[in-house]
Amino acid sequence: MSTRGPTTAPSPAGPRRSRVPAAACLAAIALLTLLGGAGLWLASRPPAWWSALPSERPDAPDRAAALENGALTALHTFRAPDETWTVELKQDDANAWIAHRLARWLENRALAGPETRTALSAARLSFESDRVRAALPAAGRVITLSVRLAVSDDGALYARDVRLAVGSLPVPAWALKRLSGLDEARADPALIEILAGRTPLVRPAELVLEDGRTIRLLEIRAHHGTLRLTCATRLPSSTR
Repeated sequence: MSTRGPTTAPSPAGPRRSRVPAAACLAAIALLTLLGGAGLWLASRPPAWWSALPSERPDAPDRAAALENGALTALHTFRAPDETWTVELKQDDANAWIAHRLARWLENRALAGPETRTALSAARLSFESDRVRAALPAAGRVITLSVRLAVSDDGALYARDVRLAVGSLPVPAWALKRLSGLDEARADPALIEILAGRTPLVRPAELVLEDGRTIRLLEIRAHHGTLRLTCATRLPSSTR
């Protein structure tokens, strides 16, 4: 007679752990790392239009002075009442003025300190496809603000479709609010309204001269490196 030892019933197989969630997590981490790296790379690269700007010409200081003198001449030229006239600002001339005359202009008006004036002198403008782009190098990157300027029927100047980019990386509107602190709790509500295009930059868009004449901006258009401004000169009411 044989004796059998105690038999052990096979234990039921436990639930098999799925490896799909772990793989998905790894894939998500890899994707986020890739996107983060691509974002940092784009942010470190200057925008294409900035890189395409021509090197400063030797006559840039003279061009800056000529632009300033030409602007003063255009503003103070005597014209018929309500006569409409147009001036064109070339992108290269505007950038020459920023580089060589802006700091002095700010200093004469006590609008900024020495470091701010120096930093702003490195800014550059671009006029393309109804948009004005202003870029400023900061912390090794190029920060670009792009707007579409428009004059309303009541003579107010608005900034429409405001966009921001760090290097070649566009910043979404919601991120712009977070990064800049432009939320309802901490920001100036008026600034939020301007960036949203609900409040004008200037109302009315006009300049009153020393002799009482008023220069009113009627239209502003950017196209192929040129900013075209259409204005009208209005005489003081006492001389009409």
